[in-house]
Amino acid sequence: MGRGALKKFFLRAGIASAVLLSSCAGAPDPADPPAYSAPAVTPPTTASTPPVAAVSMKLTDRLTVWRQLVAPSPGEIPATTYAQFLGTRPVWPHWKLIETRFQKALADEPDDGVARSLCASTSLNAARALSRCVAVLGVTPALRTAGRAAWRDANDGAQDAALLRSLFATDLSAHDSWARFQREERTGQLTAASQTAQLLPADLAALATARVAFHRNDPGAEALLANVPAARRSDPVLALDRLRWLRKAERLDDALALWKSEGMTAERRASETGATTAFWTERDALARALLAQGRDADAFTVADDAMPATDVHSADAAFLSGWIALRRLHDATTATQHFTTVAQSRSLIVRSGGYYWLGRARAAAGDAAGSEAAWLQASQWPQTFYGQMAISALAHDGATLLSPGSVPASVKTALQRFDASGDPVASSVAVRTIASSELAQAARILVAWGDKRHAREFLTMLLGQTTNAGERSALAAFATRFGLQDVAVAVARRDGREGLALPALGWPAPVTPPPSSLPPGFALGLMRQESSFDPEIASGSGAIGLMQLLPGTARDMARLVTRNGGGSIAVDGGTLRDPSVNMQLGTTYLGQIYDKFGGVAPYAAAGYNAGPHRVSQWLESAGDPARTGGGQDEMLDWIETIPYAETRGYVMRVWENMTIYAVKNPA
Repeated sequence: MGRGALKKFFLRAGIASAVLLSSCAGAPDPADPPAYSAPAVTPPTTASTPPVAAVSMKLTDRLTVWRQLVAPSPGEIPATTYAQFLGTRPVWPHWKLIETRFQKALADEPDDGVARSLCASTSLNAARALSRCVAVLGVTPALRTAGRAAWRDANDGAQDAALLRSLFATDLSAHDSWARFQREERTGQLTAASQTAQLLPADLAALATARVAFHRNDPGAEALLANVPAARRSDPVLALDRLRWLRKAERLDDALALWKSEGMTAERRASETGATTAFWTERDALARALLAQGRDADAFTVADDAMPATDVHSADAAFLSGWIALRRLHDATTATQHFTTVAQSRSLIVRSGGYYWLGRARAAAGDAAGSEAAWLQASQWPQTFYGQMAISALAHDGATLLSPGSVPASVKTALQRFDASGDPVASSVAVRTIASSELAQAARILVAWGDKRHAREFLTMLLGQTTNAGERSALAAFATRFGLQDVAVAVARRDGREGLALPALGWPAPVTPPPSSLPPGFALGLMRQESSFDPEIASGSGAIGLMQLLPGTARDMARLVTRNGGGSIAVDGGTLRDPSVNMQLGTTYLGQIYDKFGGVAPYAAAGYNAGPHRVSQWLESAGDPARTGGGQDEMLDWIETIPYAETRGYVMRVWENMTIYAVKNPA
């Protein structure tokens, strides 16, 4: 897209001042798609979205401007440019980023007339933008409303908070400040929460101060309880913060007593505070801490707190309760009840686990026929970890978890049938729906421009808008055709949560790992879990590329490769996005962990995710079944006692992927 086309866009959009996107000047211009036309009516106003006249433009023009507006360093772009773009539809990826940048530009807008026009037709939530609007419009009723919302929902920095208070001091109620504090504490912004606490009425201030102290793990937090009025001590999040504080202090007796007296009731009220997930996380952690001390009955008491069936974590609680009942308390009857609940889940991963362990519970109760029936149910989903475990149980394959180099014939046959079953057939209507979507058309153009990173974002947004399995299958095929296999993996995960499968496109093999001593499929299985085969992905912690390597780890592996005669490898953000470099260093690191733990793949996968040092600690505290003669049951117990939910799931996903790839790509 050249400068001329961009100029035409700005002229059509009526933008007074434009910033040309020189980086796109030489981009290839694919065959023009149908012209884009925004709705003829004024678009609905959302936060930071000005209602402006509809703009008709070609899709390539709109993409060119969008890339400029979301660029890491967009340069000086006038507020009017952002405003005009935000007035177009449909919404595209990074819309909130564009809204944020619009408000920043509005705050810096030097022309009072322009600012007045934008402020009069815009909903804002940024303190500096609101200040600019107050300067040109005064404190209007609309700005008062926006100021209260901005106080409740954002602007947590000290300067922004002070600015909002100076602008709207008489408008901010105690209710607004309490809502602000609740959000800040819930999201871990404890410095901001402490500052907000000082603005609350005395009773709420005492409660807020105590909550922050417990949340910070302050040794003196308990003394602050005396300052909390009795009427405020039933606050559910105070109970949550105290439970966490007691557990971290290893005062498990006190934590258990608090859970019995207040925790159960507090959790049931958690939906009022948005803390449902936080409560389950703490309940799970407390139960597992009790298990680690051999207090199995107490752990069951905490885990078996019957939540409503609609609660998002009810299956997690039922599973943990069932596992404790079966493996620690040897109560097969109670375990059967819990695993029956888990087996009703819509998610294939959860459902297969429920049926596998239901089979184990029935076997423990002496019901061989019932056990086999449950395992047959789980075996319907050989792409899942517990589906594979069920198949091996039916075939009496033994300790497959200790033999990662070979896939049992029973599992291999099941996976071959799974692969041959094919993906859901997308109707011609579904194919047209996806192909004609503006998001898909935009992705196609971005790929032609060499911008797969942004193309992924458009197709990911489109995935969120699909309404059925046929559309998702069509999207997976569309993405794969353009080399965006990670989107197909995302489709497979979505299908799995919906009780469906995507056998072919859901487990792609777009790269070939370098030769190594790792078990077949291990590297591919790990990459699917780490990056979904997106070579450009970077995590919030700084891990980069296919195997999500931290730069420090990558440099260590590069030195090791050089010492072993593999040549010199430069390590930086660019080279780690090179699939061949990333895989060479990543498989070297994975191989190092695999060797450290004696070729036990579950240990190696856990080490790659959580760090080898943590796995060593877990082997010390929970036992090492691979070294002490344990079999399949003991290895499964070891996996299920990993204290981190992320790592437990990671080990299972990598194993199931590894097995699938060992069958799909035996070389």
